[in-house]
Amino acid sequence: MVDYTQHLSPEIKKQYRYLKIFSFFKYWLFAYYVVFQPLYYIDIGFSLTEVLFNAALAPILSIVFQNTWSKIVDQTQNVKKYIIISNIAFAISSTMTLYVDSFFMMILTTLVIQISPNGDSLTNILVYNLSDRVTDIPDDPIEKQYHNINLFARYRRYGSIGWAIGLPIMGLILNIYSNIGLSFIVCTLGMLILTIVFYIITDEKTILASHDIIECNSFPGQLCPIEKKLEKSSLISNYKKLFSNRIYLYFIIAALFYAIAFRSTLSVQGLFYNLFSRNNYFELVWVYSIAALAEWPVMTIIAKQVKKIGWKNILVISYLFSGMRMILMPFLVIFLGNIYWGYLLQITAGILFGLRWPTATFGIYISLPKGQKAIGQSFYGTIELIGGFLGGLIGALISFVVLDEQTKYFYIHWIAGIIAILSGIIFIIYLKNYRGTKKK
Repeated sequence: MVDYTQHLSPEIKKQYRYLKIFSFFKYWLFAYYVVFQPLYYIDIGFSLTEVLFNAALAPILSIVFQNTWSKIVDQTQNVKKYIIISNIAFAISSTMTLYVDSFFMMILTTLVIQISPNGDSLTNILVYNLSDRVTDIPDDPIEKQYHNINLFARYRRYGSIGWAIGLPIMGLILNIYSNIGLSFIVCTLGMLILTIVFYIITDEKTILASHDIIECNSFPGQLCPIEKKLEKSSLISNYKKLFSNRIYLYFIIAALFYAIAFRSTLSVQGLFYNLFSRNNYFELVWVYSIAALAEWPVMTIIAKQVKKIGWKNILVISYLFSGMRMILMPFLVIFLGNIYWGYLLQITAGILFGLRWPTATFGIYISLPKGQKAIGQSFYGTIELIGGFLGGLIGALISFVVLDEQTKYFYIHWIAGIIAILSGIIFIIYLKNYRGTKKK
């Protein structure tokens, strides 16, 4: 078996192993919040329209708050403490869910996460910086980029497995005790313990020294501090620099369209499949677990595919096929009325996510200069949330107008599929223009 960490020093390998374990348990706990929170809100009496409106409204604040955090990270290169802040905010929000008794309280619970740093984006930065910590790869951009995405994808698949394993366990517990609130108690306690462990074992200085490793290769085993301080600038000027990067701009526009589609269906996915599982939570959670299991093999081979055909082409493929899947989804499940057909659909969902997520984060990382990487990743997270806002509004409007329960889900998925296909078309237009300009 090939050792994909062979280019890393022993101390960096140890940090990489710690980050994989962190990813495993974080997504294990995160699944309890994401999957069961909409079901809990419906269970305590909120309408689907209110749940979708909550999913739509709060993320707008992340445009200011989460990207301000990331701007600070880009300027200070201090990532660890902001990941810890994000984890604590997540634990607080999970606890608050148990006390939601009004629509205002539901919104407030969501806001706690949105005004905190984007933990996923910042952890991505740690992993990519770690992947830069090489000692014997030739000065070849293609080989270096392959190494970057290979290590990130293999790190991220541990999160998929954590998600896949944790959900069936909680599904069994909820079937026995019939109290969805238990998932949030476990989530809170687990996240606090995980945060303490993360604080103890993560050596940020070792990881972030990776920026200047090429200049320090003559001193093997020594870590190189970042001596050059990044120029401080306002959030608005940072946005201007981001959007002047043409590839990033097209990527963000395409990502926005896709996020509208993906997030609008994700926010109702559990509720939709629960029509067929009929509150059998163990059957329901396999919808998510099967998708996560399908991500593992894809994330193992995605680096080779990106190296072979390019990250931009992989994104186009994932966007187009995701749109087709969304359009077909209600036809297969509603008319056959069986959750087991949903399991088959979720295999394709996992494959497409395994293609899209590592490729998107990798594309951002190599397209932006050093001083914009954190805010570039964070703004991508913001775009996902803005897409959730717009997709949630579309879903809430459909839910309000269409009275039949099954039909409203049909329209949400059908419209989302068309929007997802548009995202692929947008990126195809960029690629066509880029190649035309290059020929000239």
